[in-house]
Amino acid sequence: MTEEALFELALNIPEAARGELLERECAGNTELRGRIEALLAADATVGPAPTATAPTSPDEQGVILAGKYTLLEVVGEGGMGSVWRAKQT
Repeated sequence: MTEEALFELALNIPEAARGELLERECAGNTELRGRIEALLAADATVGPAPTATAPTSPDEQGVILAGKYTLLEVVGEGGMGSVWRAKQT
């Protein structure tokens, strides 16, 4: 199992079960276990990802999404919403 896959697996199980998982999957590899535990600890300090509602009309041009994308113009529209051209800020 890759380090990334192990981190994802550990991240998606209850915290109480992580120790047993890491013991089994790291099989004495203390360096790997340390890296995974560090990643899990860092993830715990990060808040939830910012959410943004999708713009619904052309008058939302210039709106900044997720703090890093500025909406420029509507490229197309369909049953599931609009597609916008945006500039990364």
